[in-house]
Amino acid sequence: METTVERRVDPRNMPFHIKLADAPTISVQVDAYSARRRVNGWLASAVGGLLLADTPTLTLELGHPHWSVPVLLTSSSGPRGVVGWVDVDAHSGEFERNPASARAILVAALKLLGKSDEEIVEALRVWQGDGLDEKQPHA
Repeated sequence: METTVERRVDPRNMPFHIKLADAPTISVQVDAYSARRRVNGWLASAVGGLLLADTPTLTLELGHPHWSVPVLLTSSSGPRGVVGWVDVDAHSGEFERNPASARAILVAALKLLGKSDEEIVEALRVWQGDGLDEKQPHA
C-alpha cells in the first residue's frame, strides 16, 4: 500500500509527526534540506566532483522513515541523469558511507558518460575515495 502525503514542512518546525490510519505515528527529526546537504557533503569529499544530491523523497519502509536522495551526474550544460540513491535515516541523519556505495555511484556515472569497461576499471584503479566505513550522523 502506497500513501502520498502532500504537505510542505517548514524546516523550522522540526520534528514533525505523521499519523496514518491504523498505524503508529511516525516521527521525522531530520528535514529534507538537511538530508540533501549531508549527502552533498559526502559526495564532494568522498566520491567525486560533478555529483549532486537532488530533491529527497520521504519514504516509509517497515514503519521507519528515511529520505531517498537521488544522486545526479551534472555537467556544464546541466544534469545528465540519476546515477544512484542514498537513503538518509529521518530520525538520526545517518546513512551508509562506504567505499562500495561510493564505487557504485561512480561506476553508474562513468557508464552514463559512455565509458568502456576498460576505462571504468582504470578510473576505479585511480580513484581514491575513502567513503567512510560506517554510518555517520553528520557530513
